[in-house]
Amino acid sequence: KKRPGPVVLCGDFNVFERIASDREALRAIEAEGFVDAVLPFDATPTFDMFGERERFDRVYVRGLTPVAAKVHVDARLADHRPVEVTLAL
Repeated sequence: KKRPGPVVLCGDFNVFERIASDREALRAIEAEGFVDAVLPFDATPTFDMFGERERFDRVYVRGLTPVAAKVHVDARLADHRPVEVTLAL
């Protein structure tokens, strides 16, 4: 059920770019009106270890405007890089 008002959907999606079903899952989120709040500002991988470089950690928004975003490459939370997003209503 579609919720009224602004929505933030974020987390560790563990989406691999090379896997078609993972890419399709992201398209399904976008088909519901969600926008990737980070990609227009920073495409840096949030996971960069063991030969894998992926944007696992994502922030999607609906009904909000992303005005800035950054992947912090010099800081880590566990094995992932933190993501910071500034949003406007």
